This record gives sequence, structure tokens and C-alpha cells, in this order.
Amino acid sequence: MATMLEILMIAVAISAIPAQGYMPITGFCSSDADCISAEGEDVSCCAQWNLGMPVRVCKPLREVGDVCRVNGAPFPLVGAGRQTTFCPCHQGLSCLRVQGQVLVGRCQGPGLLPAAH
Repeated sequence: MATMLEILMIAVAISAIPAQGYMPITGFCSSDADCISAEGEDVSCCAQWNLGMPVRVCKPLREVGDVCRVNGAPFPLVGAGRQTTFCPCHQGLSCLRVQGQVLVGRCQGPGLLPAAH
């Protein structure tokens, strides 16, 4: 059963979502296995709702051009939930680091990756 603090945190987080550009939420979870069981493989992962909040939800895997975390946790992550708000890129995509950044990248498909020299 959810505690009053958890319910309050969820209510505050939901009320902070803007009407446009919102993040689709598909359900509460404790691991990627929960999301896979509810939605199928290669659809969503279990990630933090927002930084600093203990609430985890199923979020969509990242698409081409989406911001991603370079060298982030694999999918599916076995055991405890990931410690970031980002899901990894869909299978077949790579998180290519953005120039000048250390951990921030964008999901790219195989045909979009720079050629090796």
C-alpha cells in the first residue's frame, strides 16, 4: 500500500506535467521485467519518474534523434531499477555522444553513425 508521502509526491509530479510535450507514462514499476511483462519486449524500460524521486515508471525506449545517456545501463537491466530518468535507445540504435558532452548523446541508427577512419 502506498504511503501518504508517496501519493503526495505522485500527485505533485503529475500536476507539474505541461499540457503539451508531456512524457507518456505507462505504469509504475520496480524493474524492466515489470514493463516487459506489461507491454512486451523492446517497448519500455523502468526508469525514475524525475531526478531525485524514488518513483519509477515504465517509459518508452528512446527513438532516433532522442537524447540518451552514453554508456548507460543495458536493456533489459536485471535486478534493481536504473538510476536515471532516461531509457536506453531501441534495439539496433546506438547512443552517440554529442560533441562537447561526456554523458549526453543522441540515439542514432546504423546508417547514421560516422564512418570509421
